[in-house]
Amino acid sequence: MKNIVLSIKEFLAKLFMKEKIKEEAKLIAEDVVDEIKHKVKVKEIKEKMKRARDAKGRFLKDDPNTEKNEAYE
Repeated sequence: MKNIVLSIKEFLAKLFMKEKIKEEAKLIAEDVVDEIKHKVKVKEIKEKMKRARDAKGRFLKDDPNTEKNEAYE
């Protein structure tokens, strides 16, 4: 009878330990994700370059002979 009681106690202990381990693993995973989020640098969104237009509203092209890019304002 003692052996049966001990085996039931061992079974229940293992069962609850599995749940406890799952909870601990979940907490550890959440901590790791939070740490990664803080370490990863978020790229700043650059302002979109606006295309230059002529008086009629058509896009201007870039002159390859100059350093400045005339196609953008």
